Amino acid sequence: MDNKKIFDNYLTNHYSKCEKTDFNNDNEVLVLLDKNKIPIDYNLGSLFKEKISKKSKILDLGCGYGSFLYFLRSHYYENVTGIDISTEEIAICKKLFKTYEFYHEDIFAYIQNTKERFDVLYLSHVLEHIDKKQLFEFLEGANNILNDNGFFILVVPNSAAYFNSAANRYGDLTHEVGFTDKSLRQALMVTKFDNIKIKNYFGVGNFWLNIVRKVALFLFELFIQILGYEKQEIHTPSILVIARK
Repeated sequence: MDNKKIFDNYLTNHYSKCEKTDFNNDNEVLVLLDKNKIPIDYNLGSLFKEKISKKSKILDLGCGYGSFLYFLRSHYYENVTGIDISTEEIAICKKLFKTYEFYHEDIFAYIQNTKERFDVLYLSHVLEHIDKKQLFEFLEGANNILNDNGFFILVVPNSAAYFNSAANRYGDLTHEVGFTDKSLRQALMVTKFDNIKIKNYFGVGNFWLNIVRKVALFLFELFIQILGYEKQEIHTPSILVIARK
């Protein structure tokens, strides 16, 4: 099956199930976006506050139903463009983010054809959908449309996560390749990105839940080391990458 047939109605055949949201109900969508903003703020809020000016030209490649756009709007970023191949998702974004610019287009085609240059490129759970044979060409194209010293921000499923790594890799028929922190660094170095920082992408709970998680993680890592395995520095279900041109 052509993946485009799946992507065209991605809200219906994927997100409506995994997000448990009726995307025809604006109130439910806004509740979901508000929930999704919390981990984006936690993981990227300081970067945007300290390093990325309000005048920056930002491109969300594979913008989906708008989680990152919602974060940007809440922090008063105005020069924003979103690209997605999904008819359903672009329709929602145009409805919710009327001041932003959108293109209903394949992201690979867009970066190959655009004359625009951007200060920030953002891809969340997108790179794993790129065919491995086209991966380096795609990353080189992304580098080409970044301004000098621009930020390249990636979030991808972690194939080396302690838990659910197989589900992250194979839970979507359109996933083409799995990544670990090591393979991501390798791909970005080959395609001339610089100052590559790879981090855990943390979920956010309340204070006591976070304490319990840290204790449980310490005990689990102690256990696997006793068994003779190395602990993973990047162990969360998703990996965050912040690189520069």
